[in-house]
Amino acid sequence: MIPKARLGMLLALLAGQLALGSPRAAAHGGSADNLGGGLFVEGRHLFVAAWGYGLQILDITEPTSPRWTGAWNRRGAVNGVFVVGDHAYLANRVAGLEVLDVRDPQRPVSLAKLHTGGDAMAVLVQGDFAVLAEAKMANGHSVVPPPGEGLTLVDVANRSAPRLLGRYVGPNGDYGLPGGAEIPDVARLGRVVHENRGPLGAASAWHSAHRIVGWGMAGFHVVGDRLYSTSGRAGLRIYDVREPLGPVLLGELRTDFATYDVRVAGDFAYLMDAGADIHVVAVSNPQAPRVVGAFPSTGYTSRVLGLEPLPLAATTRPESASPGGPGGFGVLPVETAPPELRDPQRRTDGSFAFRLVGVPFATYVIQVTTDWQTWQNLGTNNLPANGHVLIEDASAVGVAERFYRAVRQPTPGN
Repeated sequence: MIPKARLGMLLALLAGQLALGSPRAAAHGGSADNLGGGLFVEGRHLFVAAWGYGLQILDITEPTSPRWTGAWNRRGAVNGVFVVGDHAYLANRVAGLEVLDVRDPQRPVSLAKLHTGGDAMAVLVQGDFAVLAEAKMANGHSVVPPPGEGLTLVDVANRSAPRLLGRYVGPNGDYGLPGGAEIPDVARLGRVVHENRGPLGAASAWHSAHRIVGWGMAGFHVVGDRLYSTSGRAGLRIYDVREPLGPVLLGELRTDFATYDVRVAGDFAYLMDAGADIHVVAVSNPQAPRVVGAFPSTGYTSRVLGLEPLPLAATTRPESASPGGPGGFGVLPVETAPPELRDPQRRTDGSFAFRLVGVPFATYVIQVTTDWQTWQNLGTNNLPANGHVLIEDASAVGVAERFYRAVRQPTPGN
């Protein structure tokens, strides 16, 4: 830990940079959202912090037809993502901060993880520092802490070894930092708690300062002089914020789904709903936004597993016994947990085997590819009560390179 005065100074320095993303700064030429929520656009890729589905990466080269590119998932609940160059920083709830190498978005690689002891809901990165917005648990729900609280500072100069510096709780719970610097409202957990819809909802502090949206605003993105906000069943609203204390509503899109977060790229807004589905909205005419595409959460997949080289020994490796609980896999995953492909085995005859782990009684299709463009179905599997099954691919004999993924199928009637 570092001294409180030093921590306050570091956060104050970050606060000055954070302000560029606020609606107030947008009126003076600033732009872009500044807190890693459920969505983040970097280049032609949309990064989705899809909770139990992990991090999912979509290619938005064709804006109205997002295409699955890659995934990273470890059992947890990825709630926030922030991308800087080749690195993605994940707020992974009680698992803390995860740092990924995403130079190849088809195959993200985990570099490090840091348990902070809190409930990481969102993340922001500036230079060598990451700020985690951490919620508190109350009556089984995550809630926004009092103003000025809940910020955790992490040194990420070494991406492979992030270091916890400390927490700032604010003097007497006020809105300021030592020396009079203000933490922008966005960084005060302005929109990171999607479970809570009460008077401590995600928009309370932000609304009181900027008078734009009502209680329960989930996410927003500032681009130039426009602010795009999501607010549960209120759908998408677009504001002119050239006068931040007197914003003008330009248009809105009412939806039959609860909106959680939004990112805008060019003439299109990408809405994430409460089920982690992505909806593409044309916003070139802000007075009449309209849905023009979608990517359902059923398209999210497991992390890709590559074919292993042939073993040098004359015998195959025995199946590994995974520790924990009935069936050897510990606590059974929640309904939204992504599938996992584990225990790869390249056998001496050239065949390949691995274990599919997922939600008991759910149906998954195993798909294979050699070029990352065309995925072919290898087989359909209904998982038993223990939540895992051995997958064997005899067609891998004689194949030098092949990649596998698991895709969950919709439940009948849903």
